[in-house]
Order: sequence, then C-alpha cells, then structure tokens
Amino acid sequence: MLPFETTICFPYASETRGGSLHSSFLLVEGLLSRGVNILLVFHGDGYGPELAKQRGLPFCQLGALGRTSENSRPDGFRPGNLLAAFSCLSLLRGRRATLVHVNDKRMLRTWSVPAFVARRPVVAHWRSVYSPSRSVDLGLKLAKRIVCVSHYSQNRLPDWAQDKSEVVYNPFRIPLTPAERIEARSRIRAQYRVPEGAALTGFFGNLQARKRPHVLLDILERYSMTAAGRPVLGVVCGAAMLPPDEEYFRRLNERDWSARLLTPGFVSNVAEWMSACDVMVAPAVDEPLARVGVEAQSVGLPAIVSSDGGLREVVEHGVSGLIVDPYDADGWMQSVRQVLEQPELARSLALGGHSAAERLTLERHVECVMSIYDRLLHA
Repeated sequence: MLPFETTICFPYASETRGGSLHSSFLLVEGLLSRGVNILLVFHGDGYGPELAKQRGLPFCQLGALGRTSENSRPDGFRPGNLLAAFSCLSLLRGRRATLVHVNDKRMLRTWSVPAFVARRPVVAHWRSVYSPSRSVDLGLKLAKRIVCVSHYSQNRLPDWAQDKSEVVYNPFRIPLTPAERIEARSRIRAQYRVPEGAALTGFFGNLQARKRPHVLLDILERYSMTAAGRPVLGVVCGAAMLPPDEEYFRRLNERDWSARLLTPGFVSNVAEWMSACDVMVAPAVDEPLARVGVEAQSVGLPAIVSSDGGLREVVEHGVSGLIVDPYDADGWMQSVRQVLEQPELARSLALGGHSAAERLTLERHVECVMSIYDRLLHA
C-alpha cells in the first residue's frame, strides 16, 4: 500500500507526442483508477495539454522550456532545462508532491535536480536507448529507480544504472472491437480512394533516420502487384522530426508517389489506420520497444518488425509476427509478399499477435509500477 496522501508528479514538455506519451497516460489513468493522487505538469501549451483535456486528466502548467531542438546541442542540454528549476522546485513544495515520475530524457534533465533539492525521489521511466550524456547521466544518477521498457534498453545502460533498474513492459489496451475495425477500414479506404482489393502496407512512426521509413519505399518500388493481381500500396503515418530520414525525403521528391502512397501525416487515430492496412512494417533500429508493433498486434494486423530492438522480446517469429534484419532489403520485401500472398499465414499471425498483445495488460503494468513506488516511499 502506498503511504496516505501520496501524490505522484508526472512532468511533460507540452509538445511531446508519440507512443511514450500515450503509454504514460495509460499508466496515469490506471493509477487514478486505483485512487492514487496524480499531478500532471506541462511546460507550456501544445499537444500534450490538449490530449490531457480530451482524456479528462487534471493538469497544471509551467512556463515553456523553449522550442530549440535538443539535437542542436551535443549533450542535448538546453538553458531552459536549468532555468525551469526554480518553478519546478516551487511546484513540488507547494503542491506537496511525494515522488516525481519522468518519462523522457528532457524531463529527466529538467526535474532531477529540483526533485533532489526538494528530497523527492525520482523514478526515471527509460524509454530510450542510452548514449553518453553528462546531463542524462546526472539525472540517472539522481534517480532512485529506473524503469526500462525492454531488456534491450536496459542492457544498453551503464552498469551503475543497470544496478538500480528493472524491466516493465508498456501497457496496451485493445482499442477497437472487430466491428469498429471493419467500419474504420471501409471508411478510411473510401475517403482516400484506395482501389478495391488493393493491399495496403503501413508504416507508423516519426519520420526520423532511425525509424527508417524509406524501407517502405524500397518495398513499393520492388513489389507492385501480388500474384493474385492485387495492387500493392503504402501508407506512411507520422510527422517529420529531427534527425530526419534523409533517404526517405530524397526519394519521396524524386518521383510522383501519389498513385502508390498515402501520406496523412501524424494521426491520432492510429488503430483505425492500422485497421485499414493488410500488413505493417517497423524497420527501425535502436528501438527500445516500438509501441506500434504491439498496437498492430492489438488490432489483428500482421506485424513485420526489426530484429534490432525490444520488439523481438514481445514478437515471436512466425507466431505473433515476423522478425527481419533491419538492413535486409530482400527480407523486408519477401516478408511483405509472404503475408499478402499467403492468407493462412496472415490469419495465423493476426491471431497470434492479438493474443500476445492481450498479455501486456494495463492492470499488470500498474501493479508493477505501484510496487516500485511502494518500495521507494517506505525505504
């Protein structure tokens, strides 16, 4: 049991978006359902506060940290991280927060020192792949516990950080009923004028270098029609972020892709777009645990994922998905061909993936995280 009147502070940069934000919001909702007091804090206005409003989550706001990309500095540290310390410290004391739970490196840089000064323990939810950084190392050293989303991400940490870490896989919900998936598939395909019977291959994620969306273009260039005569099309759902996949953008501009590729940009209804597809590719490298892989499984979409990352821990090759070397261009194309031209395999992977996703429940995730809180607050 958590101590009486425990308040857990979850800070975010307001422009944060993507799978990590949604995973942490699921955790917040699960904690609230258990009666835990939650204090969401956003630095400025943007996507995060709007999403919190939509989901009915209470929050407060501090000043924005600035818009300069962290990638513009070798260490990723920015003056805004330091200048926010006084307002963070004041909020922790004024709102009587008991513990700080950070979900990305930016918040680790910003909140670890104020929390240390206020004598509030920090839980660092490690959703990244480690690279040397003075500011991140300081934050991890000040953190009392590190929660890793996969053994892949845990094993990349320095030994001193691994010693106080544990793996807790992200939580997932089955987002749509079978009837809702059928409706979404029909609606999106009609809205975007996808040809009748076309096979749609999806990519979901930010258009960054390590996410490698150009692999989908490789597949489309080499595979235009199934043996049964179905045209093979692609869809890329994601926003441009630094550092960009320059190969993707170069090739996107070299030819007219309008007849073969849908590019709706960042979409919030990811499950609906996945329902409109026949297969999904996730060719990223250095991926701690790509949420899109399990999201695809949860809607019964056959997933083909990279062997370089945490997804291989939740995807069993040939049972709940297919695993491919990220740099094996032939392997990606042939795997997509297998799924699209072997209906029995596609159905088997869809059922296996759905069963795998059902095991990553929110209830289990909340229990694990609350156990960590309990140990820290009773230490």
